[in-house]
Amino acid sequence: MVFGLAPAAEGSAPGRVVDIAISNFRFCSAAPCQPQDQAYVRAGNGNVAGTDNPPAFIEVHPGDTVVWTYQDGTCDQLTVDPRRCPGHEVVFEPQGKVGFLPARRGKVAVSWRVPDDAVAGHVLRYYCDLDEHWAVGLTGGLRVAGS
Repeated sequence: MVFGLAPAAEGSAPGRVVDIAISNFRFCSAAPCQPQDQAYVRAGNGNVAGTDNPPAFIEVHPGDTVVWTYQDGTCDQLTVDPRRCPGHEVVFEPQGKVGFLPARRGKVAVSWRVPDDAVAGHVLRYYCDLDEHWAVGLTGGLRVAGS
């Protein structure tokens, strides 16, 4: 559950699939991700007010399925000490973990369905908490569109 939103109801109308890439320590709509794809600045206790980057937010609708896919050479190249980048994860603010995507395993993905009661205009912020990857810009945002 994210922000007190219940998961989409069984049998509710299916939405579209929204693909999000994870590459270059960023989340984006199409790989390769760029530095400007950082959605917001995060500190240890959450997003830093006033740092949103709206062009990096990805629009979603209630009922959409969001699929984060990770296949990236940047993290995979850290072979001297693979513990420095075990992969990435998707965690919603505040602390709602969606899943883990391990490095050096080829293409891996996790998915999450936007709740039917998601409120239009809200931004659902997420980040990677492994080794504090959020500190180097691995943050994302889903902007819930109106009906």
